[in-house]
Amino acid sequence: MSIKFCGGCNPRIDRMRLAEQIRKFCLEQGHEVIYNSLDADLIVFLSGCTAGCSRRYSPPGSTVPVIDVNADSVDGIRVEENQLGPYINGKIPLLLPRH
Repeated sequence: MSIKFCGGCNPRIDRMRLAEQIRKFCLEQGHEVIYNSLDADLIVFLSGCTAGCSRRYSPPGSTVPVIDVNADSVDGIRVEENQLGPYINGKIPLLLPRH
């Protein structure tokens, strides 16, 4: 699994805290976590604002499952910032089988 970050020019959320919540959950589930790679079995695109820059350079037509975070929105659904980690972590098992 990969967490792909935006450039961080205008963050509205604490991207590092959120990434750590996701990383910890994934490690507990037996998944390796890498950063800023598109070569993974799941990619969490983590953008600090609504511009969505983290996904800007992803290859078109990729079949890799993704979770797209743009500030307080996950896959187009608004989520309170303090609930982003649990919400994303709830989606991960649906997209990645447990090891």
